[in-house]
Amino acid sequence: MYGKLAIAAVAAVLGSLALAPAAQAHNIYVSPRFGDQGDAFVFRGTAWQPFKRVRIYYDESADGRIEQTTSVFANRFGSFRFTWRGENVEDTHRMCFRQYDSRRRFQRTFTRCRLFTLVPAG
Repeated sequence: MYGKLAIAAVAAVLGSLALAPAAQAHNIYVSPRFGDQGDAFVFRGTAWQPFKRVRIYYDESADGRIEQTTSVFANRFGSFRFTWRGENVEDTHRMCFRQYDSRRRFQRTFTRCRLFTLVPAG
């Protein structure tokens, strides 16, 4: 009986480890989260597909309308850095990053968005 329980426990641990990479993939971090006009907002991506294009969509008022698009390429480690300078619209903004990940364990499009806010000066 203990042998079957031990096998089941090992299988559960191995199964959870197999899911771990997917849970840690395609991350976006922004710094700072709040800033004044003209401040630089730095977006850092980790665990994206290396050497592949990541499309960037900027939504000025976080209302679902895309105002600007551009793209960057992830480096050999699957990381990238994108800097955006605050404009003159004091509001909560949204930046979205999208990539089709063709690696066998994913094979789908990932979209990650982050909100950031321009606050009135003073």
